[in-house]
Amino acid sequence: MADEVPCLPNMMALFENGVPSLETLQYAIGDIDQQLTENDRSIEKVLQELVKATNGLSADNNYTNIKDAMDSLIHTPVLEECACLPPEPDDVNKLLKAILHHLTSSPGSENAIFDQLLCLASHEGLGLPIRAPKPDLVGDSNFSLNSISDSKEQENDLVWEDIRSRLKRHFLECLQSMPTTMKSESKTIQTRRVEYLQSLCILFPELEVWNSYQQVRSQQLINTVRTQLGGVQGGGDKNDSKSEMHTPSINTPPKLSLRDLAGHMQQLVSVIQLMVKEDGDLFLTDVFNGRVDFMQCIQDLYMQTLSEELQPVISDTVTTVVGRDDAGCNGKKKEEVGNNFHSHVADDRLFDTAVESAKVELNPEDLTAFITIVTGLAALDSYMRHLFDQVTRDFAPPIVPRKPKSSIKSVLKNSPRDSLDRDGKGRGGDRDYNSQKGIMSDAIPPPFGVTPCMMQSANSNKTHIRQSVLDSPSKKLQWNWIDLLERLVPDVTWSVTKLILDTLQTSLHQEEEVFQKSRCTNEVPVCRDLVNGSLDYPKLISVSLAELVSALENLMPLAVLASEGVMKAIRTAFTDAIEANLSQIFITLSNRLKTFESTSAEDGDSEVYTGITEVYKMLSAAVFCTSYLTHIKSILTDDDTRRSLSGVHKQLTEFSNAIVDITKNYHSGVISSSILHDAESNNWADQRAFFEDERVSFSIQMWNLHMKGLQQELFASCPPRHAQRILALVLRDSLKVLSQRYSRAMPSYKRTKQLRSDITAILLTTLDFLWSSANSVQAVLDQQVTVQPYSDIHNCCICLLSTMAVVASPLQDFYKVFKKGFQHKRMVLKDAEKEGVPMVIPWMVWTRMEVFFGCEKGFEGVQKRSAVFILLKLLSSQPSPNYAMILQALLVRDNLLPVLLVRNADQKMCQSSQESLSSTSPNTSGCGGICCPGQQCYSNQSCEIPDIIQPIVDVLILCTDHPNALANVLIAMIEKDDDMSIFEPNCIPGKTVPVPPWLACVYELLSFYIDGAIKSSIVHLTTEELHKEVSVGFLDSLRELPCGCVPKKSRNMSNQTESKDIPNAVLQTLIKRVTNDVVTIPMPLCVFFETLRQNLCTKKIRSAHNTPGIQIIASCLYNKLHDVEGLAELVGHPLEASTLASLATTADYCHQILTCEDAGGLEGKSQEAVVFIKRNSEWLEKNMNKMIGHLSNELLDDYSAYPLEDSPYEFVSHFMTELAETVCQNPEGQKSLLQVYHILKNNMDWLAYHLEIPPSIPNQQETPTIPHFSLDVPPPLSSNNDFSPLASFNRLGESPFNHDALAEFAIDWLKLLQSDIGLSEAGFRNLLLHRHEMQEDAYLEEIEKKPVRVLRSKYDLDNDDLV
Repeated sequence: MADEVPCLPNMMALFENGVPSLETLQYAIGDIDQQLTENDRSIEKVLQELVKATNGLSADNNYTNIKDAMDSLIHTPVLEECACLPPEPDDVNKLLKAILHHLTSSPGSENAIFDQLLCLASHEGLGLPIRAPKPDLVGDSNFSLNSISDSKEQENDLVWEDIRSRLKRHFLECLQSMPTTMKSESKTIQTRRVEYLQSLCILFPELEVWNSYQQVRSQQLINTVRTQLGGVQGGGDKNDSKSEMHTPSINTPPKLSLRDLAGHMQQLVSVIQLMVKEDGDLFLTDVFNGRVDFMQCIQDLYMQTLSEELQPVISDTVTTVVGRDDAGCNGKKKEEVGNNFHSHVADDRLFDTAVESAKVELNPEDLTAFITIVTGLAALDSYMRHLFDQVTRDFAPPIVPRKPKSSIKSVLKNSPRDSLDRDGKGRGGDRDYNSQKGIMSDAIPPPFGVTPCMMQSANSNKTHIRQSVLDSPSKKLQWNWIDLLERLVPDVTWSVTKLILDTLQTSLHQEEEVFQKSRCTNEVPVCRDLVNGSLDYPKLISVSLAELVSALENLMPLAVLASEGVMKAIRTAFTDAIEANLSQIFITLSNRLKTFESTSAEDGDSEVYTGITEVYKMLSAAVFCTSYLTHIKSILTDDDTRRSLSGVHKQLTEFSNAIVDITKNYHSGVISSSILHDAESNNWADQRAFFEDERVSFSIQMWNLHMKGLQQELFASCPPRHAQRILALVLRDSLKVLSQRYSRAMPSYKRTKQLRSDITAILLTTLDFLWSSANSVQAVLDQQVTVQPYSDIHNCCICLLSTMAVVASPLQDFYKVFKKGFQHKRMVLKDAEKEGVPMVIPWMVWTRMEVFFGCEKGFEGVQKRSAVFILLKLLSSQPSPNYAMILQALLVRDNLLPVLLVRNADQKMCQSSQESLSSTSPNTSGCGGICCPGQQCYSNQSCEIPDIIQPIVDVLILCTDHPNALANVLIAMIEKDDDMSIFEPNCIPGKTVPVPPWLACVYELLSFYIDGAIKSSIVHLTTEELHKEVSVGFLDSLRELPCGCVPKKSRNMSNQTESKDIPNAVLQTLIKRVTNDVVTIPMPLCVFFETLRQNLCTKKIRSAHNTPGIQIIASCLYNKLHDVEGLAELVGHPLEASTLASLATTADYCHQILTCEDAGGLEGKSQEAVVFIKRNSEWLEKNMNKMIGHLSNELLDDYSAYPLEDSPYEFVSHFMTELAETVCQNPEGQKSLLQVYHILKNNMDWLAYHLEIPPSIPNQQETPTIPHFSLDVPPPLSSNNDFSPLASFNRLGESPFNHDALAEFAIDWLKLLQSDIGLSEAGFRNLLLHRHEMQEDAYLEEIEKKPVRVLRSKYDLDNDDLV
């Protein structure tokens, strides 16, 4: 097989999943270096063959280097001696007339004739007059007066010109007939366009071809604009008199309204963008050899034409809208207004004058239409500028020319006289060789040759054009598209202000009327994508605020574009209206807050509770405004916007903080004065047991119920972060009251058990609400955390635990630990710490030992299953999804969580039922909340979860810093199935055996890699099918050339040759693309392939090429090429039956070829595949080695992730946050994260069961059963009103409120007392006095007397100063 042109890896596929890893880039760069090295070898080989050919021309030649050989060819007439004699004009005339006759008698044969002309030039040395200018009378004056013109030569010139003209007409007609709206087939059409223009550039000078193409393209653009605008006649056609194409006239319909114009604008912009992209691709292919300035092309062909076509249409539309014409009496006033806008003066007086002069108010529909038009024109302008930057960008480093030395400066100068010299010396000099690129100017006479004037003209034009482009590299495109709409700017400015103000005033007035009557505010939901985002958006906001935000969102694109020039006034009006409206909202919220404060001081509890719900709504409104202002300032980044909005932003922030304090104080007051007020349960001196020791205090159980209701209310209506903060603050304040109350309690013997049960319930309740109020692992585990209020919460719990340990512990254990004094115990603690035994054990260890055991060493000290459960519990308790925590849960402890899921999930659990999918199918219009992006709403898309495997795999493939995670999960799935039959030589998953779930996931991950190769194959296949039928040319009747030589019979010169074998060509294209793009496979998938290879080697199973990745890629290609619906979706349209049959055949051959290792493995292969393998053995071996080298790279063995297990909390949190942002930048990343979140949150009981985590209070009466696993996700905006006060009263966390279990809660008292319980000696003595045995009137058993006497004496408890 002939050497092919090396191909670079597909950069788009390489960056499909974000920035690739360093190893992937290193391998890609190494592959490019290898290709460059092969190129150098090929060039060296060609040069050596050229030297040999030169030596073969003469027996005296014995050159060893290329320079000497080329000098010999230039300085000696050896080529002229070897060439044929110049053809006679009569013979040339016969050939040209035969070609012309064939053109006229065989319409449609132009392509075949042109190809055969090129074959004559390439195989027989008959050069075409490349880019020859047309005969000119001025040029004839340069010849001598005594020269004799040959009539045959003149006739030959005319005949050749006729042939060229006919070919030109044909190619231009083909260009004219190409559609401009078929985006699905744009690549095929673009290939044909490039071929036609390249053909024209062979026949004519590039500038002449460009002028003709510009006329064709300009007419296509004009027709497109008029067609898309409904046939409206725009500006005059500047090319009507010159264009070679004629278009039918279009009748002028009535004027368009603003809404009609906006309706046509979107489709028009998309079509023009496609046309601009096609022309940009032309310049990237360098069809015109750098002689056409792309910037000038964009400006003349598109910007100027669009302005001329749209100006009259928009002008008529504006006149219809505003009802006046600026050319009349108001022209002067409007000119002054326009000057005010152009002057960029930010003076309020000028702005007011401009607004007052425009009294026409656009209705909302016309304003929306104006925004659509502006957005479309701006998008088109931005697209053209971006494309211009891509086309004209020079990636080479700038070269600073060195100043030549004075001694050789004169040598480098060219003499004009020498350049015009035509004698032998001039032709033999190096200057002539360099300037004419080695072409002898008079080697082949015209018309089949290149004349000196042609070369001189071409070189001079080329030098002039390239120099003009290089001399102005800083040029920028200039298209003042806003000038088309300048007349509407004052009216739009006035309308924007009026619309924003009227929207809020109307809705706020209606809302205030409802509030005065019912003391209630109606709310609407917010899009869950905003709630789950980085800013703290609430789930519900008031109707008035929602209507205001909807109006602002509709106007936001206009404000973003109005950054300078005439449009600047619109942004100023926009921001001023926002500032005024939000100030009005602030005043309204402040008045309502005053109403609540006055009501809470006068009315009863029911009125106050109704008021506190309104306070939640005020908080939501204020926080939404502050978050939305932050969003606006991030979009409108100018200083004026930030300055104008900073004041109201500060007011609303302070108001939000005030509401947080008011809410916290209200609930803390209710808890301390009402909930915890219980005289019976707080009567510690009572000698009777509280309820016969059958339950904990009512106040503790009511406190648990109140906190649950508060959590439900806050998480349902308040912003997530503010809700967490309020819950944490209330929890802290209530714990302060409880810790003070119980640390002062001196229970009797009968009430000691009650104190122990109460404190146990308090600690378990605190832990339950700490999951919800904490936003990090550190806030839960680290009791020395400095962040408030979590530090106070841990201190209160330590105080309660120490109180229970000292006051309610068994006397014998207490005496055993403290009989030698407090200082002795402290010395024991110090000795233990020196030996590495941690004695400061967090309080939560004593409440749930099975979960928090080892947490005194930090999160890394917790056991694997417990660590995963902690993250899961914390994640499921958050008010909104925490993306960083989701990733941390998937990645910690060697990916225990996803591995556990795939190992324990059966086939029924892996997929949702059809009923559940149909019932929870996401709405195509989005979740329906405020600011919802519609179909792009990830919260709505994530409601449909077809299986549990694919979302996890889609997330792990994006975690390139943890490539082993994907391998661990997929290997676990393979080990679970325990079926290695798919790696047998003749096994094709999807044909001989079903595709296992893990392999289906891998197919999905390989889609971006495989789809690119399939697209290239389909394009190649369709292109070859278009050229299969070739028209008959003129070479059949040609027996000899004009020079007398017999034409060579080349298979490319005759139209009767065999057509190229299309399946073989498609196979080569497919395999070449798969090989070149192998570096684009993500690193996690490569690590999986290598891990799978090692596992197969351990089990003594050999895959194809000992590289299972190649076998999987081959089977993926097979299945995708047989997927009819997938192929139609890939190319954008259904494929023909013949194309599908060819692709199916290609799939069979490709799988056999890729899985064949050597000549000995040809048994069982089809005959066609065997022929292909034998014919291209070296080429296949080269490509296979490349794939094997990448998929079985030694670097993959030691590829490890960042060591996060032993890292500090802050580093892990920051790392996971950055990783979450990277994952969310992927188009499917956020959706997959939300799907994983729903899977984990909906199945917490199932996960806890398989993690072997028992409930906090086990129910001895119930038989343990496997919880139900569900993939059913409710719609994003469904109300979660499942709070039942009665059921919540009898629940403590996820367990029943079992009073007996709380009374008999298992605590290792001896170990607890031996640890550091956080007490000073004075505090210990005070608590010791509160034990019932230490009280004066305590009744002691005989066994208790000695310990009590020793302890009282040791700690001197008889002093009166003790409290």
